Amino acid sequence: MGYTGKRNKKNKKSQMEVLGLVVIVLLISVALIFFITVSLKAKPSTTKVTFENKLLSTAMINVILGTTTSAACGYGEMRTAIIDMFEENNFCVPNSTSYVEERISEIFSKTLDEWQKDYVFLIYEEGREYSPLINITKAEKPLNVEASIYTLPSKGRNIMIRLDIVTR
Repeated sequence: MGYTGKRNKKNKKSQMEVLGLVVIVLLISVALIFFITVSLKAKPSTTKVTFENKLLSTAMINVILGTTTSAACGYGEMRTAIIDMFEENNFCVPNSTSYVEERISEIFSKTLDEWQKDYVFLIYEEGREYSPLINITKAEKPLNVEASIYTLPSKGRNIMIRLDIVTR
């Protein structure tokens, strides 16, 4: 009897140690799962968002400038129609300003609007940013703005094309 009593105590002690290790492993696992879920739900850093918005605004301006116009504007590039807005050669029907504004609004509706991005798009003569020829805005409360400005040279003046991507 004395022999089996020692054996039962050893078995119980071993079982308690194993149970303690299992509890510790479970606690560590739960803590690790909690940490992973919290880190995955974290918002992207402001540096990353700033970089992405700057890249997006630059790419959008390049796309707009390289877009081919329709027959109403002679199948040229959009940059030619934008220059014509200021030179008033009337390449486009009914006029270049209306054509450019309509086409750019269409591009934005299929891209930035679908991606739920807020933006401010301006085309103006250098030094006259407060009276742009085109102002397309979809921004309620701009908190942080990342802008790309492109200069398009024209006869004796610079045409400024600016796209601000607004971070909510």
